[in-house]
Amino acid sequence: MVEEKSKNKMPHNLFMNDCEKLTLTGVSDVKEFDDKSIICFTDKGELVIKGQMLKVDKMDTVSGDMEVCGRISALIYTGEARRTNSVFSKLFK
Repeated sequence: MVEEKSKNKMPHNLFMNDCEKLTLTGVSDVKEFDDKSIICFTDKGELVIKGQMLKVDKMDTVSGDMEVCGRISALIYTGEARRTNSVFSKLFK
């Protein structure tokens, strides 16, 4: 039996302008966020965005588009991650 998860893969891309604005595609959910880090899920695994004064300007879980503003200092893929209850999944139950 084919997993439903593989049918719903979204292309994942990152576009960063001057380390201050990050546009992402292929984001399926956000696990947690504050002004110093954002942890989100992509088909490439869990992505940790680190910086200062970070703010999620836009998040669309249907299209997978996300925009982050602030001083971005690091983008770290931690590999495949188990999904836990995320901030957005708790809000939109």
